[in-house]
Amino acid sequence: MKTNTFYLSWAVRLAVLILAFAAIDYFFHTLTPQWEVPEYYFRNKIIFGFLWGLLILFFALKFSGLWQKSLFFSGALSVILQARYYWEGYPINFVIIFLFIHFLILVALSAAMFKWTNNYNKK
Repeated sequence: MKTNTFYLSWAVRLAVLILAFAAIDYFFHTLTPQWEVPEYYFRNKIIFGFLWGLLILFFALKFSGLWQKSLFFSGALSVILQARYYWEGYPINFVIIFLFIHFLILVALSAAMFKWTNNYNKK
């Protein structure tokens, strides 16, 4: 049976990952005026990224390998976030470009998170 500290530690790790993700994403959005977004975009990314991330993390932890976890988590969260932006009216080319950018950012961050957690649990 999992303890409350297990769930709390994963929630904290996820919060750090989502905050880092939003910060890196902010950098990408400043690269060109066509990629500029309103400030609420990042606030919403943090809120919805964390909430969806909790659900996706529940399933990702069922995978055994680091890359399987990372790819599943990153792919699912990227698709969900970009679907939301598409429904909000962002242009399809913007949505597709940031689907790939978000996926790459999340793969790197989630792989680091899962690797660090795996190494930490081995001690």
